[in-house]
This record gives sequence, structure tokens and C-alpha cells, in this order.
Amino acid sequence: MKRRIVAFCFVLIFVFSLGAFSVSAANEELLIDEAGLLTAEEQQTLSKQLEEIKAEQNFIVAIVTMESLPEEMSSQEKAEELYDELYGEDSDGCLLLRTLNPRYVYVCTTGTGREIIDPKLEKIFDKIEDDMLDDNYPKAFGKYAKLCNKYVDETYHFPLLRNLLISLAIGFLIALIVVLIMRAQLKSVKAQNLAQEYMKEGSLNVTEARDLYLYSNISKTKIERESSGGSSGGSHGGGGRSM
Repeated sequence: MKRRIVAFCFVLIFVFSLGAFSVSAANEELLIDEAGLLTAEEQQTLSKQLEEIKAEQNFIVAIVTMESLPEEMSSQEKAEELYDELYGEDSDGCLLLRTLNPRYVYVCTTGTGREIIDPKLEKIFDKIEDDMLDDNYPKAFGKYAKLCNKYVDETYHFPLLRNLLISLAIGFLIALIVVLIMRAQLKSVKAQNLAQEYMKEGSLNVTEARDLYLYSNISKTKIERESSGGSSGGSHGGGGRSM
């Protein structure tokens, strides 16, 4: 009886743990519209778009809107703080922070987001700037999400590089087959145990032998010394623009 009670308790703990995990995962919002820039329907459409990107790419594309920033805090600092609190420092993704006072957009990147999104930030800002200035936020945020998804997709799937590698592999295989066939045909000389057995008798007559010292070869290896300076950079990348 006691064993059954203990087993039942373990089952309950397991079920509650799964429930807590599910709630935690569901609460990981990708769209937080504190400034109220979107209608309920627009929020639902945009949230679905962001969730699909996360599910397909395993990459976070998030959006947060705020009326204003906390005192003595920059857009960059707030965006990085929000990203770490919501999604963790070890994840891959980017977060767009839109503030109305000041009117500024900052995109914080983390993990592979630094490599993928950072080089494309100016293009992203150019694409969404007019809609941001016109307060057409559903269109601006939708473009941002679509562009991020496009850049991640291009980086992860490498269509051109994949085709090139396949072509190189096929070419290498064909060349290898040709070389092996040619090698198999080169058996005009029977293998011997000693090098002198390949010489014709009487074809070589050595009358004098000397050892000549021609040159010396000295190699040097530089010993690297540890630098006392600290490393630069952090866990985040990104950039911003007034609009």
C-alpha cells in the first residue's frame, strides 16, 4: 500500500512539472505592446507570424513597444535587459524595441543573431522607416519579422553553397575513378625488393664519391606572450535609428 502511495505521489509531481514547463513555455511572449500601438487583431496576427518563425528556424524574433524609457537608461540598455529577462542570454535571436518618447527603434541581437542580423540592420531600418514615421506599425513590424526570417533562412540553408559542394563532390568522385583506372593499368614494371635491381647491369659506373656540405636550414618559432589587457565586446550586438 505504501509503495502505491509513493508511486502515486511521484506521478503527481511529474504531471505538475510538465504543466509548469508548458505554462513557462507558453508565457514566453514574442510580442509585448505596452504602448498600445496595435489592435487586438493585429497583435494576434503578428504574434502568430513571430511564433511560426521561432518554430521553423529555432530563432527568436521579438517586438516590444514602450511609451518611454526608464530614467538614465538608453534604448540599447533597455532592449538588452528585456531580451535577457525574456529569452535568456544563451538563445539566438533579435528584439526590436520601439519607443515613442523618444521616437526611436533599437534592435538587440544575441547569439547567431549578431552574425545574421547585424550586417543587415541598415537594410532593415531602410525598409521599415517610412511605415514607422507614418505610424503604420502593423506593416512596419510585419516587414521586420519577414526580413529577419528571410536572412535567417538564407544563412541556415545555403542553397548556392550546397549546390556547389555537391558539384565538387561529383567532380572529385569522377576524377578519383579515372585516376584509379589509370593507376591499375601502370604495371609494366615488376616490383623489386632493392632499388639496385631496377638498374641495368653495367649502366652505372661510380669512380668517385664525396660528401658536400651545401647549406644549413634554421627554423625559428616565435613564443607568444599573454596579453594583460581585457577582452572587448559583449554578448549582444545590434543598432538603432531615430524614426
